[in-house]
Amino acid sequence: MGYALKNEESYTEMMCGDCGMVFYVPETWRLDHQTSGKGFYCPNGHSRIYKETIEAKLRKELETKERQLQWERNRAESLTKKVVREEGKRKRLERRIHAGVCPHCQRTFKQLAEHMKSKHREAIKVSEA
Repeated sequence: MGYALKNEESYTEMMCGDCGMVFYVPETWRLDHQTSGKGFYCPNGHSRIYKETIEAKLRKELETKERQLQWERNRAESLTKKVVREEGKRKRLERRIHAGVCPHCQRTFKQLAEHMKSKHREAIKVSEA
């Protein structure tokens, strides 16, 4: 009387880089060798090794992501500084105009200053705040 054994283990197809032979290894064995960086041989005796372990690959990916994140932070910071600078320039120009200074030729016009004070007092109060 015979017994049938059921094999639940999964296998991974591999190919030797030297001779091109295709062979199969248990997935747990492959994962162990890839994680630890242990060497192995193909069925024809060629020495094989995983050049990069899973940990090294993940570490490299993490470093790349951290560099990208730092670059994005620096970019956001520089854009924020630029917006603040531009807002300061706009407020300065607005105050100068309210004081009667022409934004083009930088000359002061008494009439413009008086006009702004008498007719547009609310605009002056908003720009000073």
